[in-house]
Amino acid sequence: MKELDRSGELLALCYREQWPKATQLLTDANLTASTVASALHQAVIDSREEVLLFVLETARRDLLKVNTSVQKDGKTLLHLALESNNLRFVHALLSADADVAIPDKKGVRPMDLMTWTAVIHPTVMVPLQDNILHLQQWNERQHGQTSALNEMTASLQTDERKLLLRANETQEDAAAARAFRAEVDEQIRRAQVTDCELSTSIEAEEVKIQWIRGEVARLHTQNGTADLELARINEDTERFTAAAASLREKLELQQRGRDNVAAHRAVKCEMISMLRQFPERASRNSQDMQKWRTKELVEALLAACTSVEAGSSTTSDEVYRTTSNVFMCLKKIPQLNDVKEELCTLLDAATHRLRATFQSQTTH
Repeated sequence: MKELDRSGELLALCYREQWPKATQLLTDANLTASTVASALHQAVIDSREEVLLFVLETARRDLLKVNTSVQKDGKTLLHLALESNNLRFVHALLSADADVAIPDKKGVRPMDLMTWTAVIHPTVMVPLQDNILHLQQWNERQHGQTSALNEMTASLQTDERKLLLRANETQEDAAAARAFRAEVDEQIRRAQVTDCELSTSIEAEEVKIQWIRGEVARLHTQNGTADLELARINEDTERFTAAAASLREKLELQQRGRDNVAAHRAVKCEMISMLRQFPERASRNSQDMQKWRTKELVEALLAACTSVEAGSSTTSDEVYRTTSNVFMCLKKIPQLNDVKEELCTLLDAATHRLRATFQSQTTH
């Protein structure tokens, strides 16, 4: 209802020739295309040429819908102008790009009305010829553009094929790159695993190295201790070597002493044997017995025994026991009765000296 009122207002202003107000209304931002279309249809029906021309010239292009029908039968402005045989309206509408091929609800087109009513007038034909010329020119331009578009399409298709080939190559390269990336990632993963294993091995080896260092330090300490022990052993060896040399010297002295004892014992045995061979000499006086040199024999035997340096207590005991036995045998010889008292005193003194000598050697 508001749009009808505005179209009626527009027509009223135009009919009263209030063109400034009508112009102001046509430039209103709230004005719709249906309002302008209703005003145009009513102006054609009322045969108001000045109103039609004014609206066509003044209204905005987006509001001019000359091919739109507001009639119930679907007739356009060009239908109405042809039915009224108003050639000026037809010329004005054709100039405003009215379409001659839009049918109404019965399927009748404006060009059909032109043929049926024999409205063949230069006013109508000139615009038609102009339109046909424009169409031909447009067709030529379109043909040229179509050829250019076809060439461009062929070029684009060629480029597209090249791009597809390049895309396929790129996809293959991308697949190869992904495969290479996967392989590199796998190598990196294996390298990381190997690195972890090497780190673990290095840590274990470091523990072993620390242990080895500790063992080396301990061995160095032991070597130092061993060197000290070796030095001590060398000193003991030198001391034992010196002691062995001393013992060898003592052994040689003992051997010589034993040889002396054996010699004196042999003399003693020979003397006893001789005494036993001459028992008749027992009655002789002491002057004859002194010729046997018993005293010198005892003293020589005692000197030989005391001169022996015993290397051990066993050797000292053996020398002491043997010499004591010799003295006891001399004391018990019956052939020495004439000098028995003097001999016993001598043998007791010699035995005492022998005992004292060997006791002192054993103590040392």
